[in-house]
Amino acid sequence: METMPPGALLVPTDMSDASLLAAAYAADLARRAGRRLVLLHVVSPKEIEERVADGQYVDQQLKEVHGRLHWWFTTFVPPTARQGVNVETVVRVGHPEHEILATARAIQGGTIVMPTHGRTGLQRTVLGSVAEAVLRHAPCPVLTIPPTALQNSEHAGVVPAEREVV
Repeated sequence: METMPPGALLVPTDMSDASLLAAAYAADLARRAGRRLVLLHVVSPKEIEERVADGQYVDQQLKEVHGRLHWWFTTFVPPTARQGVNVETVVRVGHPEHEILATARAIQGGTIVMPTHGRTGLQRTVLGSVAEAVLRHAPCPVLTIPPTALQNSEHAGVVPAEREVV
């Protein structure tokens, strides 16, 4: 009996601690289910424009982000979770909610596994919620991982107390 939809697991990430928990959980899930894992990082158009103004070409920027995304995953997601997992990195330019949905459609993703940052009240109203927008419009199931969800799980020690991401 199939317990999850077929297809890749799409993990949108901003490379934060919350994203690390979601990536570790998704990698372990992909390993157990024999699924492909697609890591997606969205770069804002403003960030691209600023770096172009500083003389860095767009293709060079995207190549650097691909490398940083791969490094982040292999450095911080435990080997036991990612061992044997087919991982693809995708970097897109745009607004996160739009690019997550477009990528899910393009790869015919089976499930989106994404973090929530746990914002409530005024912070959520002012900043918006990418997770909420994705939940409302996703073409596939969405599994959200709140920052506190894995405290008592086998992935609890994934995020080191002190870590530096370059």
